[in-house]
Amino acid sequence: MRVLDDLRPYQHRLSQRLLEEFGEKPGSLLAVDMGLGKTVTTATAIRWLLASCQVRRVLIVAPLRVAQKTWPDEFSEWRHLRPLHWHGLAGKIGQKLTPAQRRKLLEDFLADPRSEIAIINRENVVWLYKTLQEMRVPWPFDVLVYDESSRLKEGKKRTGSKNLSEFGVYAKVRKGMDYVIELTGTPTPKGLIDLWGQIVVIDLGARLGTTKKAFLSRWFESDYMGWTYTPFPHSEKEILDRISDITVSMKARDYIDLPPVVSS
Repeated sequence: MRVLDDLRPYQHRLSQRLLEEFGEKPGSLLAVDMGLGKTVTTATAIRWLLASCQVRRVLIVAPLRVAQKTWPDEFSEWRHLRPLHWHGLAGKIGQKLTPAQRRKLLEDFLADPRSEIAIINRENVVWLYKTLQEMRVPWPFDVLVYDESSRLKEGKKRTGSKNLSEFGVYAKVRKGMDYVIELTGTPTPKGLIDLWGQIVVIDLGARLGTTKKAFLSRWFESDYMGWTYTPFPHSEKEILDRISDITVSMKARDYIDLPPVVSS
């Protein structure tokens, strides 16, 4: 079993940074390459926040398999994470939960006075919000951890009860949460335009604007039909400067030592 001292120096520093910035910044976008351990780094920061009583409950949203396996595996494989009391709301690998089974898992989480972390797949975030409303339970989470945040790039904010979107849920509950940590390997898969949805969930529009329309009109030129958007020459620097205080970018080539090339 791995222990806290097994964290690489940069992982420890980043976990410490997340802890120290709590209460000072609204959150952080961790644009970290695969293989650099962003899951355990974030989990360690969560552990410290919970232990310091600054946070009571955390919601982790992730792709289905990551919610079912990756996060639970990290919690069990590191000794300093084992004390965490977490509940999986996504079931196990290969399991298809019925609504009744998922509701029972949620009820168990809410009823357990020790519960600290709930893990759910992104497809069921709307279900979670609506079920809590049906149960007349206020949104119970202080911190949101969003794994693979590039999925927020569209920023489709439908907030009506019939057509509520996942992004719309965050628009409703964000003001009641203290901190958002987003994890991604590719924050801009299709360009700068992908950043608005991710950043607005963190800072409620303080850096890139409260609406996507305003963001686009300020930093992009569109064709006459409004189908394609091209950033102005000055846009990349301005956008990156505005979000630099809440963004961490780490490339594997800078942190992973590779063995020397052996020629045959």
